[in-house]
Amino acid sequence: MAVITISRGSFSHGKEIAEKVAQRLGYDCISREVLIEASREFNIPEIKLYEAIQEPANIMSRIFTGKDKYIAYIQSAVLKSLMKDNVVYHGFAGHFFVRDIPHVLKVRIVADMEDRISIMMERNGASRKEAIRFIQKLDGQRNKWSRQLYGIDTSDPNLYDLVIHLDTITINDAVDIICKKVGLKRFQATSYSQQKMEDLSLAADVKAQLVDFKPAVQVKAQKGSVKLLANESAVRKLKIQEERRSLKQIVPGIKELQIDTLPTTSTPDNYLCLEVLIVDDEPIVCERLKAFLEGDGHRIETSTDPVEAMRRLESKEYDIVISDIRMEVIDGIQIMEKVLQKSNHTKVIMITGYATLDLAREALTKGAFDFIAKPFKMKDIRKTIKRAAESIEQNEPASVNAAGV
Repeated sequence: MAVITISRGSFSHGKEIAEKVAQRLGYDCISREVLIEASREFNIPEIKLYEAIQEPANIMSRIFTGKDKYIAYIQSAVLKSLMKDNVVYHGFAGHFFVRDIPHVLKVRIVADMEDRISIMMERNGASRKEAIRFIQKLDGQRNKWSRQLYGIDTSDPNLYDLVIHLDTITINDAVDIICKKVGLKRFQATSYSQQKMEDLSLAADVKAQLVDFKPAVQVKAQKGSVKLLANESAVRKLKIQEERRSLKQIVPGIKELQIDTLPTTSTPDNYLCLEVLIVDDEPIVCERLKAFLEGDGHRIETSTDPVEAMRRLESKEYDIVISDIRMEVIDGIQIMEKVLQKSNHTKVIMITGYATLDLAREALTKGAFDFIAKPFKMKDIRKTIKRAAESIEQNEPASVNAAGV
């Protein structure tokens, strides 16, 4: 039993390859059916779901127009579909949702631009100029969408197990390669990988039911046991809701439900969920910042190894990177240069216990959003994060510093 996700650009033969692979293997082939299922389950017009995955949105409009809600609904439906096994999925963002599931073969199909232009012209009766403009616009929208929502560049080969360039390799060759690859033991479902998929699917189902909660609620699931983590005010609301109608009655598969308070101060009402990477060779700094910022509803990753952090930055784009300056092997300035080389979106906040005016000036001159001396107060970190979020919202260059030195 296995699952195959196929990512592709528009007019890149992805649908044709997915259908042929499914036919060869006797697998189900699904795509738009996921939107139909999500529309039916959550009583949302299909067009709303379609628009949510077609048009990129900035942070504020995602919150106020309901895009995050629609994405949560789609994620729940996608994972339900992939739970069946023996599935080829070539629709919306399947590889985003199953990045950590071992038995999923993640494939990227790349076609030459000239071939894509020809297909577009033939199918839609468009001129060459119109075809180029349309494809470039669609590619740009999809890439911007994935970066804004997941901090991921869909063209990054590190996201996939297999990247196939349709040039000398034909469509039938691609089908052969995929069918052979998925037969490897590495891509067969195990009890461990299947459990991970079930846990992921259950957490997505619960998250879809709680998506209207502000500030956000973290959801963790393991073998039917679900834990909800939020700040004190959200916990109180969750417990009241549970008394009225338990999630166990709404979401199948929940055996046990636990509601816990995150170890932090209250979350501001104007909460924005950001992807944040913290790099510091002192574990206690990473732990304190992670606990505090998760309490504000942000998605936090930490690294005490700057070399390992550099590898993460190769494959993922974050909204904010908080980095210590003085570290062994690679320092914070090098981390910042790597971030700014890859993205004009990410804000870099430098922290250090060796603060001097010259060091602050150097960091800010080279592109840091702000510079904070240790020991710092968590409320100062929160204020800086808020300013960074506002800067991202306004599409300001990464090196804009609102505080100055």
